[in-house]
Amino acid sequence: MSNVLREQCLFFPVPRALLESCLLAQLPPSAVRLYLLLLYWAQKHSAVQIETVAYEIGDYTRMDAKSVKVARERLEKAGLVTCHKRQHGIIAYQLLNPESGIPLPPPEGKRGLRRHRPQSGRSARTIRRMRREDVPNRAEQSYPLSWDEIARDDRGEPGEREGL
Repeated sequence: MSNVLREQCLFFPVPRALLESCLLAQLPPSAVRLYLLLLYWAQKHSAVQIETVAYEIGDYTRMDAKSVKVARERLEKAGLVTCHKRQHGIIAYQLLNPESGIPLPPPEGKRGLRRHRPQSGRSARTIRRMRREDVPNRAEQSYPLSWDEIARDDRGEPGEREGL
């Protein structure tokens, strides 16, 4: 039996147990997105432990920080990962064997760790500030226009000034 994807496109492996155990049907879409991203990074970096932050996950999945947290909790509950909080909002995701729940060992000759590398100008605090700036400040918002203000035309009625 040959792999039909091998020659057609780049791919990364997904554990068969995810499908065969019907776990995929039980996970919310946000948890599936997060798990697929973790598997992608695991393959790309030869890592079984992945350190990342919510905004980096959001860059790939378009999930906000709350959705990432819920997805993380669901993956932990499903026995697919264990998570440990680090400094500065970094979460370390340890991939588990979906069949046994035992942490996956690192590849031979590798540390098996993908570290989060902060980017200049990118932090959870910066992302929150940027989101606040996108939303208009409620104190600066005025009340809706009244009917009198809508009807008022400082230029006068059409043709009113034409004769002057």
